[in-house]
Amino acid sequence: MEEVSESFKMALELKSAETADLRRKTMQLEEETIEDLKVEVAQLRHRKEDLEALLELRGEGEKLLNGRCLTLLHNLKKEIEERKKLKIDCEALRFKWLDAYHKIELQNAADASDDECRKDGYGLKDTVIFSITPKLWYNFLLNFPDLFTLAIEGRAPVRPPAHAVHGRSRSLGVHVSMRV
Repeated sequence: MEEVSESFKMALELKSAETADLRRKTMQLEEETIEDLKVEVAQLRHRKEDLEALLELRGEGEKLLNGRCLTLLHNLKKEIEERKKLKIDCEALRFKWLDAYHKIELQNAADASDDECRKDGYGLKDTVIFSITPKLWYNFLLNFPDLFTLAIEGRAPVRPPAHAVHGRSRSLGVHVSMRV
């Protein structure tokens, strides 16, 4: 019996040593696992902070882009309004130009009936013959801005300048002549 008791004691000591060894190994594994988890948690926290910073930057970038988009839309609307104004102004100038052209013709006719001859040798009944369209006439006046300005102000000359008479306009390719 003593031998049995001794064998049980030995078995108990072996089991106790095994259990202690297993506890020590378990504790060691738990400590290693805890250290690994701490490192992983720290990495995940850093990643979370980085992602939050990226989200914040992205939000700021989107706000800037939205602001820029709104500014561009506002500028586009202004540009459209400006172009509409320019079209209206262009039409008004075209009307003034046609009105000035008509006034020049009326002035030429009125002056022709008042006086037969001028000192420079041209008769006031002489009229300028233009075989051009209104668009070409408009371009002609653009090439001679003094005439255009005087016509708009209502102080149009009776006849075009000498360099515009008896020759070809280089830019228009239209023959301009004086009828005598």
